[in-house]
Amino acid sequence: MKKDKAIGNYWMLAAMVLAVAVVTFVFSRPGYFSCFWRNEDPDFCYSVAALRFLDGIPSGFVEHPGYSLTQLLGWFYKAAEQVGILSEASFLSFAADPDPLLRIGEYVSTGWLFSSLVYLLIVWMVFHFARLLTGSNAMGFVAATLALFSWSNVQFLLTLRPEALSALFAIGSLFFMFKAVHAERFRIFATYCVVSSTLAFFSLLAKLNALPLLFFLPLVSLLKLDTPMDRLSSRSTKIALVHAFAVNLLMAPLTIEVMKTWVFVTIGEYMLSK
Repeated sequence: MKKDKAIGNYWMLAAMVLAVAVVTFVFSRPGYFSCFWRNEDPDFCYSVAALRFLDGIPSGFVEHPGYSLTQLLGWFYKAAEQVGILSEASFLSFAADPDPLLRIGEYVSTGWLFSSLVYLLIVWMVFHFARLLTGSNAMGFVAATLALFSWSNVQFLLTLRPEALSALFAIGSLFFMFKAVHAERFRIFATYCVVSSTLAFFSLLAKLNALPLLFFLPLVSLLKLDTPMDRLSSRSTKIALVHAFAVNLLMAPLTIEVMKTWVFVTIGEYMLSK
């Protein structure tokens, strides 16, 4: 068992080394970080929105709806400030700068480092997901290699957009749902289901393209007939369903508030603009 785990770690390490090599190649091109204005929309918008979030100022910027990216990018800026990558992660400091257009390049460049972290996490997640489905480290490596060279993944090293972050949460959501149906005990099954649904929620907050997850996640349970839920007695099943209903009822106020902003503002403005 330990030998198999060690071999699996070597395969995963090989995939991650390749991914780091791709990131290094992309960011080592001459003059790359000096041309921070190449994607001024949305790089500037998300960078400023993240800084306003850190200062507790409404961003006034909502895209698809983009909350997850704005908040995580803001926290990444704060961490970058602590380690000395950024001089100061603050919108007020940025706005007071005599040359804010030049100063924002510092935040955009740091944001690309955040994008590279998301890229690496996607490769890591794809490896584990493929290995879970196939039981093969080699197939996990092949899937991770396809993910790290895929243009739909590589292009988000070059810009700040919520698609890659949403994809990361979505892959993680499916991964934990598949782990749930293969779990041996009901408690582990329930834990994985909660993790999966939470990641699906964050994926939806990052990008509306994740809506198909609401349809596909329940279908995963049909791929395996003997799940921990199927092995429960009738009484235990009823208790589990009551608990699930109670948890969803407690989450209803938060969900309603999110949906009010999400559906009526984001989708409404998009349709009106079209």
